[in-house]
Amino acid sequence: GRTAEPAAVGEVLRLAALVARQGAGMPGTWRRTVAGWIWEEGGRTVRFSSPPQAAEIARLGRFRAAFPDAWETARRLDVRFADRVVVSR
Repeated sequence: GRTAEPAAVGEVLRLAALVARQGAGMPGTWRRTVAGWIWEEGGRTVRFSSPPQAAEIARLGRFRAAFPDAWETARRLDVRFADRVVVSR
């Protein structure tokens, strides 16, 4: 991608690596918006804060493990809120 901010590149590389460790995979497209990071993968969009919080990554991992069917059918997920994952199909 294109960016004039080296810090943003480092941030998204760390975020992508943390997501990959949760087993969610790393392929896809990452974009930074005013509200945070967006990961688009397999027809799914996941929103993270900027800078991303470790709790968001953990929340995503717990969601995937507890609700694998919901993960497969979800189109939009938002992990920026404490103690919940907002899911749209």
